Amino acid sequence: MEEIKLPFKALAQEAGISVDQAKYWCRLLRIKPTVSNHIKYLSAEDAKKLKDMVPLVNAGMAPKNAAGLLAPETAIVRNTESVDETTQSVDMVKIMAGQNEIKNAVLAIAETFKAELTRVADENLLLARQNQRLLEEIRLLR
Repeated sequence: MEEIKLPFKALAQEAGISVDQAKYWCRLLRIKPTVSNHIKYLSAEDAKKLKDMVPLVNAGMAPKNAAGLLAPETAIVRNTESVDETTQSVDMVKIMAGQNEIKNAVLAIAETFKAELTRVADENLLLARQNQRLLEEIRLLR
């Protein structure tokens, strides 16, 4: 069975990073893309590692540290306890990145709600004024 290869530039674009960032991160992760017809490709496993870097770096982690967490073989590990701590750190950073995404979504919803509430209040005020004018007209017609 042939291994799935994914185009490098498309992966960078999909991950929301520049090609240069992707190249740098590949060096940090010790990933070597294969080249075919002048196009670089990554295996599905390597593509996943590259994509997993995004939330870690977006959460404020240095790319070198994120690479060390995702590919412990690239980092200097002094003992096996560090590997367990690394796994826990990766999980914590992913949780923090997820929380940050949720916070941003809630803030966006709140802003939308606030804008809609303002629009409804303005519309309500206009309708109340129109109602007053109509009541005045009715009074004058009697």
